[in-house]
Amino acid sequence: MKHAVIIRFHYPKDHQKFEWRLAYFQAIVLPSLLRQNNKNFDICVWCNEWHRERIQNLSPRIKTFDVKPEALGYIKPGYEEKAKRFHVDFVEWEKVVGLEKYDIQTAVDSDDIILRKDFIDRIEQECKTAKGSLHLSFQPYMFHVPTLTTYTCPVPYKMSYGSPFYSIYQPNKEKFIFAYHDSHLKMSKYMKKSRIIEVGYCTFSVHSKNESTYLYRAAKKIML
Repeated sequence: MKHAVIIRFHYPKDHQKFEWRLAYFQAIVLPSLLRQNNKNFDICVWCNEWHRERIQNLSPRIKTFDVKPEALGYIKPGYEEKAKRFHVDFVEWEKVVGLEKYDIQTAVDSDDIILRKDFIDRIEQECKTAKGSLHLSFQPYMFHVPTLTTYTCPVPYKMSYGSPFYSIYQPNKEKFIFAYHDSHLKMSKYMKKSRIIEVGYCTFSVHSKNESTYLYRAAKKIML
């Protein structure tokens, strides 16, 4: 099975959040991927041309890709109101440029952390037992960057309400979809089956540079 971790990093030129985000990705997020026991996967970063060289220089493991010009600024029907407050970048596969049809696409945000070295192994083990397409949803922790403290995430993600940490397995490529075809909350509906993966494999990063992630009041401190 060919496996890609898909990371969005398509910032406009001179965006105020880019430098911090790139530094955090290089120091924290990328190492959590590179230390995986299973190295047989690609790290595929969606970026703009003006940032391509800097991102590629972070590691020889990184491949970059983009989308067609007509996909820039596209708002998927039904997300018009959300787009007024948040960044919405869902894209149809036909608009993606420079990315092959991987059997497994795993979505990881550029500021979120993989905690276990068997993260990739667990995904591929689940996919090997699947009969047809599969959606995997990982229950995350929350990492509060200002205080370097880890918390539980009180939101119980479900098969019909998926986590931002997810994988989609598509052995049949005829109706292939991109990992960011739709919201993580809805990705399960595009796959034949969905499974929930227990907490412990990954964590959100909560910080001031993030658009929508915040520390829930019901979150509880934990020691890892």
